[in-house]
Amino acid sequence: MFSQNLQKLKNKMLDNKIDLSIITDDDSIYYFTGYHDFLHMDFHRPTLLIVSTDHQTYLITPLLDVLLIPEN
Repeated sequence: MFSQNLQKLKNKMLDNKIDLSIITDDDSIYYFTGYHDFLHMDFHRPTLLIVSTDHQTYLITPLLDVLLIPEN
């Protein structure tokens, strides 16, 4: 489900000639990756999802939360 959501985003980006998206909204990050931060609470630790149409997708999260990243 999450990979399909991410692929739909990449297709929309291609259609609109967008090369890179930076997503910071927690709910959107979950929608595209399945990742949620520690207890899904805001501790003022930024999490970024970087989506490129021609490169890999990167999830940047604090080290404390890295164990919460779902495996594919």
